[in-house]
Amino acid sequence: MRNRTVYLLSAMFAAVGLGLFAYKVLALDFPLTPGDAPDNWAVETRVTFQGSGGPAAVRLFIPRNTRAYTILDQSFVSRGYALNTELTPDGRMATLTRRQAQGSQTVYFRFLIHRAEPSSALPLAEPAPVPPPPWKDVRLEAARVLLDQSRDDGGTATDIAENLIKKLAGPDPDDAARTLLGNGTSAERIATVAAGVLRIGGIHARSVHGIALVEGQKPVHTVHWLEIAEAGAWHRMTTDPAAPQVPANWFPWWRGTTKLTQVDGGTSPKVRITVERAADQTIVDSLSQSSTQAKNLLTTALATLPLEVQQVYRVLLVVPLGVLLLVVLRNVIGLKSFGTFMPVLIALAFRETQLLWGIVLFTVIVTIGLAIRLWMENLRLLVVPRLAAVLIVVVGAMAVLSVASAQLGLAGGLSVALFPMVILTMTVERMSVIWDERGPRDAVQQGIGSLIVATVCYLLMSHPLVEHLFFQFPELLLVVLAAVLLLGRYSGYRLTELYRFRPLAGGQP
Repeated sequence: MRNRTVYLLSAMFAAVGLGLFAYKVLALDFPLTPGDAPDNWAVETRVTFQGSGGPAAVRLFIPRNTRAYTILDQSFVSRGYALNTELTPDGRMATLTRRQAQGSQTVYFRFLIHRAEPSSALPLAEPAPVPPPPWKDVRLEAARVLLDQSRDDGGTATDIAENLIKKLAGPDPDDAARTLLGNGTSAERIATVAAGVLRIGGIHARSVHGIALVEGQKPVHTVHWLEIAEAGAWHRMTTDPAAPQVPANWFPWWRGTTKLTQVDGGTSPKVRITVERAADQTIVDSLSQSSTQAKNLLTTALATLPLEVQQVYRVLLVVPLGVLLLVVLRNVIGLKSFGTFMPVLIALAFRETQLLWGIVLFTVIVTIGLAIRLWMENLRLLVVPRLAAVLIVVVGAMAVLSVASAQLGLAGGLSVALFPMVILTMTVERMSVIWDERGPRDAVQQGIGSLIVATVCYLLMSHPLVEHLFFQFPELLLVVLAAVLLLGRYSGYRLTELYRFRPLAGGQP
C-alpha cells in the first residue's frame, strides 16, 4: 500500500512537471538550450528611501537609443506613484510623484537593451554646444591655467583633452588641479572637471556616465568617461591615462553633472543597480506577447521578479538537483559523507570560490579545526560550549587565511569568507567524533567522500545548461521530487556494498 502511494505521487508529480515543460517548449517555443552569447542585457535600478509623510518625488534618468545600443523594453514598478517624462539637456528624465509617502519607499526601473555589432564610425556630435560651468575667481583662474598647460603640449581638441586628463588623474596633481578637484579624485569627478575646463576653452565636451555590461558584478558601480566633439563627431576617452580607450561594453546612460537619481520629500536614499544577461530572444518574444497564454502565472512568475531576486533563484533552483545527486551517491552508490546536505552547501560555496581554491581552503580549515578540536578533548568541555569554541576557531582560521592571502596577493584565498562557517564547524565536530569512535581511517575516508560529493554537485549545479533549464522551467522540480520519492523506497544493495561483499558472492556454489 505504501509503495503504491509513493508510485502514484511520483507519477503525478512527474506528469505535471513534464506536461508544463512540454507546453513551454512546444506551445511557447521556449528554447531547451541557452542562446549562443546573446547580447541582450537586463538592467534594473532600485531606489529606496524613507518617506517623510508629505509629497515625494523621485527623478531618474532614462537611457536613450544610440548607434550601438537599442532599448527593447522599459518599465517602472512604483505602487502609488504617478509617472511623467521630460527631455533635459543631460538626457531623458522620469519623474515619479506621490502625494503622501510615509515609511519605507521602493521604486523599480527595469529596461532591456540590445547591443549591436561594434561600429567603427564615431557618433555624430550635436550642433548645440554645452554651456561652460559657472566657475568664478580662483576656480576659473585654475581652469585657465590647466587649459594653457594642456594646449602647450597638443594642438587638436583630442590632444588637449588627453593632456588635461593626465594632469588631473596624475599621481601628483599641481595646485590648479587640486583646486578644481577638491577632495574628490574619482573618475566621475575627473570627467566632470575635465569637461568643464574644456568648455571654458571653447571646446565642446561633456562627461558621460553609464554602466559596464558585465555579468557577476556585485555591486554594480557606474562608470564615467569624457566625450570631445571634433570634426563633427564625438571622441571618447576614459579618465585613466594608462587606458584611454573606452571599452565596448560601457553603456552610456546619462550625461552632465546631475546624479542618476534625485529624491525630494524623503531621507536616506539608496540606489542599487543590477545587470545580467537577458533571457534568450525567443523567451523575450514569448513573454512580451499580449496573448493570455504567454502571460499566465505559470510561465512568467520568475520573469516578473526583480533582477537581484532572479539571480538568487538561479542558484536556489539548482539546489534540489544537487540534493537528488547526493541521494543517488549515498543511497545507490554508497559513498559516505559528513552530514545530510553539507556537501551541497559546500558546492554552493565552490560557485564563488571556484573549485580548486574551494577544495584547498576547505581542506585547510577543516584540518586546523580538527587539530584544535582533538586537543580540546583534554579539556572535557560540555557539548554546546565545545561547539562554540570550535566555531570561534573556524572563524579565526578563516580570518587568518584571508589576511595571509591578501599579503601574498592570492585573490582566490580571499573567498574563504564565503564558506558557511556553521557547516564547517559541524563537519569538524562530526569528523572528530568519528576519529575517536572508529579511528582516523574512517574519518579521513568520509572527509574525502564529502569533498568528492561536493565536487560532483558543483560540476552539475554550475553547468550553464542546468541553470538555464531549471530557471526557465522550474516545473522540472516536480520531476526531481518524483525521483527523490522513488529513491526513498529503494532498499537494495549499494554499489560499494556489492564490491565489499564480492568475496562472499564468489564463494557461493
